[in-house]
Amino acid sequence: MNKKTKKRALYGILTQKAKDGLILGLDDFALKSPKTKDAIAVLANLSLDDTKLLVVLDKKNDVIEKSLRNIPKIKYIQSMYLNPVDLLQYDKVLFLEEALNQINA
Repeated sequence: MNKKTKKRALYGILTQKAKDGLILGLDDFALKSPKTKDAIAVLANLSLDDTKLLVVLDKKNDVIEKSLRNIPKIKYIQSMYLNPVDLLQYDKVLFLEEALNQINA
């Protein structure tokens, strides 16, 4: 798939998910230490604890990545690696604020 087609597919899927209310934004994940228990608590507060969720990060963040990697049905990805396949596989998408700004730029 060439770059232009990939970009169109990516934006088309994002638009459809936004219309369906399946995209969420979060200012900061606010984890101080890499604990899965804390990440589950944050997701439970957002009512996302039992959903197939794609978390889009703006840059590499070891605390968030280590906290999320042991939770089933959740995948994290940096915004520069966002692709149509991952968007289609997950029910909801959670963007951190800076990652959403990078996608919009």
